[in-house]
Amino acid sequence: AGAKEQVLQLADTNIPKIIMVSCSPKTGARDIKILTDAGWNLTEITPVDQFTYSNHIEIVAVLEKNT
Repeated sequence: AGAKEQVLQLADTNIPKIIMVSCSPKTGARDIKILTDAGWNLTEITPVDQFTYSNHIEIVAVLEKNT
């Protein structure tokens, strides 16, 4: 289901950096969009193929607050 409620709370904080791990690229993209729409910059995103021989993939994203 992603972390929509948590991301909505983080969107309005003044912390300088968020490192987000998502086990679903679809919900991860939704959550990243919430943050970028709130003024965060997506500075890095890395796919992680943790389960070899499956079609499952995780993502790790780094977002930094616009100043």
